[in-house]
Amino acid sequence: MSDLLRSLGFVHTYISSIHREPAIINHHRYLGHFDQRPLAFQIRIDPHEFIPFGMDIMPLISALGWEFLINLPAQPACPELVKHFYSNLRCLGIQTKRFSTLVYGHLLSIPMRALSIILGYPSTGLALSHTSEMWKFDFNLHVEGSKFSGQPVDSSFEVFPASRLCPKLRIFHYFLTRVLLPRGYSRDQVLPLDIWVLSHATAGQKLDYCSLLFGAMISPGDGSLPFGGIVTSLLANTNINISGFRSESPTIHLSARNVLTCLGFHVPPSPTRTPLRDPSNLGLLFALNDSSSESSDEELEADSNSPVPGSSQ
Repeated sequence: MSDLLRSLGFVHTYISSIHREPAIINHHRYLGHFDQRPLAFQIRIDPHEFIPFGMDIMPLISALGWEFLINLPAQPACPELVKHFYSNLRCLGIQTKRFSTLVYGHLLSIPMRALSIILGYPSTGLALSHTSEMWKFDFNLHVEGSKFSGQPVDSSFEVFPASRLCPKLRIFHYFLTRVLLPRGYSRDQVLPLDIWVLSHATAGQKLDYCSLLFGAMISPGDGSLPFGGIVTSLLANTNINISGFRSESPTIHLSARNVLTCLGFHVPPSPTRTPLRDPSNLGLLFALNDSSSESSDEELEADSNSPVPGSSQ
């Protein structure tokens, strides 16, 4: 197993669990609602759906050349954002397996350099051009889509089922739509953005993951990645100066308690609060204490009204 897969806790847990029946991501549970009754869901997948004859998944991951696809830091914050995404996912129907996220449509309002430093992702590699209106693709989507699907793609609609992909690409598409750039819609469809990622990744080109995150966060409409609203809300409750943001070792004061409260996590009261000054360790903010469920709403409300360390009164 490569160092990259070892560093990605979410993916590593998923891959490890595939060797047990059936594959379950135990630590990424979320609640759904159907017929007014709360239901507990787990992300499940039958390994035979992707792996013919019960083949081991690891050789396929190695053959896919994961380490050459996307630049990721040693300790990414992405798994924690993914967990927050799934915690806000609702099930629209058991039979149709359709889901809807509760936090879509909140756009990012910070520069990409700020996002890169705050999340700890290096902004390097092949970036996808985008504006506030739409993604910009540098190739013919119909040609590329036909190459991956093995069938002509309707020129009026550049989407086709993920089931048309070969097994290795279906595995990567599964991680792309559920881990790297998770979405609550069309996760079984290969969208234009997926085609772009697959096209350049299979060509051995490293992709700028920060650019992909940033573009998904600023995209308008229901398809915008909900992380944009999360990061923007996080920054709004800190004393980070977004205007004139500089990438040269900025001084950032974050209160883990206030940030967690802002994101809706239940955290126990603490006599002291230590600011997190190193933005590369932002993932530490999301480490939840097992006793967090014991805190009361009154305590959370009282703390959310307290000033952020270092902020102006």
